Amino acid sequence: MKKNNGFLSMINKSLFFPPAIILTIGVLLGAFNPEGFGKGSSIALNFTLKYFSWAYCIGAIILTVFCFWAGFSKYGRIKLGGPDAKPTMGRFTWFAVTFTSSLAIGISFYCVAEPMMHYMNPPTFLGIAGSSVESAQIALRYTYLHWAFIPFAIYVSAGVACAFMFYNARRSFKVSSSLYPLIGDKVDGMIGNTVDALAIFAMVGGIGTSFGLGTLQIGAGMDYLWGFETGPAAWTTIICVMVAIYTTSACTGLHKGIKYISTANMYMYFFLLFAAFIFGPKISILENILTAVGDYLDNLIPMAFNLDPIKQTGWTKDWTMFYWAWWLAFAPLTGLFMVKLAKGRTIREFVTMNLIAPATFVIIWFGIFGSASIFMDHFGGTAIGETINQFGAEVALFAFLKELPLAGITSVVGLLVVAASFITQAEAVSLTLSTMTTVGFDDAGNEQNPPRPVTIFWGVLMGAIALILLLTGGAKALQTSVIVCGLPIIVLQLVMAGAHVKAMINAKDYDQVGTFDENNQEQYISQL
Repeated sequence: MKKNNGFLSMINKSLFFPPAIILTIGVLLGAFNPEGFGKGSSIALNFTLKYFSWAYCIGAIILTVFCFWAGFSKYGRIKLGGPDAKPTMGRFTWFAVTFTSSLAIGISFYCVAEPMMHYMNPPTFLGIAGSSVESAQIALRYTYLHWAFIPFAIYVSAGVACAFMFYNARRSFKVSSSLYPLIGDKVDGMIGNTVDALAIFAMVGGIGTSFGLGTLQIGAGMDYLWGFETGPAAWTTIICVMVAIYTTSACTGLHKGIKYISTANMYMYFFLLFAAFIFGPKISILENILTAVGDYLDNLIPMAFNLDPIKQTGWTKDWTMFYWAWWLAFAPLTGLFMVKLAKGRTIREFVTMNLIAPATFVIIWFGIFGSASIFMDHFGGTAIGETINQFGAEVALFAFLKELPLAGITSVVGLLVVAASFITQAEAVSLTLSTMTTVGFDDAGNEQNPPRPVTIFWGVLMGAIALILLLTGGAKALQTSVIVCGLPIIVLQLVMAGAHVKAMINAKDYDQVGTFDENNQEQYISQL
């Protein structure tokens, strides 16, 4: 790439400035008028949940079905980048990077908290008592609904739609490129820029939720374990330190800082998983996971479509709709980051590694931590639930680890996992945003890193948004922002899915890398 001297010469102005300006204004409004900012956010939240919960529900299901079709239909054999494309990293590294850059903060925060919260306060519309045998039986079922296949399918649906157009059709590294089969060269004009700006706005606006939860958990963990006072001053310090680390790592590129931190983080996940299983009630954990998986699969459709229209308890909106909106806000750019890792892989491998594999890991992860904490509280007389009620969900993981042998070691590793998860997700988003908004990064073969000033700008802005949301409303403000930001992405991703279907049906017309040349007819053409 040709080097540019000034910041303005580095960026795609029509793509960079609209979301950057709007988001910066939002940060300033939150800083100088937090009460008005919070009131406006609440109005937007109530409007969204009242009129569009059905859209989140239908959209999530359609995108899940689409992913399995994309990966396991005959089109799943198409290799991204063409028949001669070679992968840029091994399978374990690929899994580590993609997993820790997607849901890592969330599963660190909720691995104990959510199963325990469903156990203590089950869905109101079920009419069962909290902290009972019945609530223990359904706790993992609803946790799996929120964290297993549907979340990853929402991410992967965006990635699949972009991957073929980027690697095989040689379109630009932008979300809007996925729409090329529908609108042609208009993706390079105002329509495309609007789509990309929308994706950036939703991502950066929604990222405050993940960063805010990570900040709350780090602060609460240090307070719970060692007595460091948490609050606005501590949150500010944590976010500033995290911003410095993840922007530095993102500036080193995909194959240096991001890869190494993600791999180390994955090993720490395995360590915590092993410790929780070995020191926990092993047989009960295994039996409960198997029972919960069967229960989840048996009730998946009713749970996924339940909007609680008669009793209107609000539980579905507070939990399920929040999660669908969270995943949707992240999806276009998270999917685009997944595309960066997928060169030389088939579409089927892409779906398997980014949906099947992480969903399986999440089932095991929540199964072990959730089952152990529930059984220890229900039968072992521990105070994990009481601690959550007293100090909040952000201390749940540390309250659980404190009940295990070697608590001093596992608690420190747990805190490192939260911090590393914060860093890996933030650096992936920073790298994707800077690549997408920088001039000269259109070519699928371009392995260069985007300019550091652009990466730093997005990294700092994301940290500022998370801090403003925390200071103006805490966890409730985080939830509000992500639900509102996720709304317009539903329509975008459904259109992207439709564009991919058209691209696959007419794959030979869009392919620019020799996938369907005469030498490859036996492998591809006879099957398409």
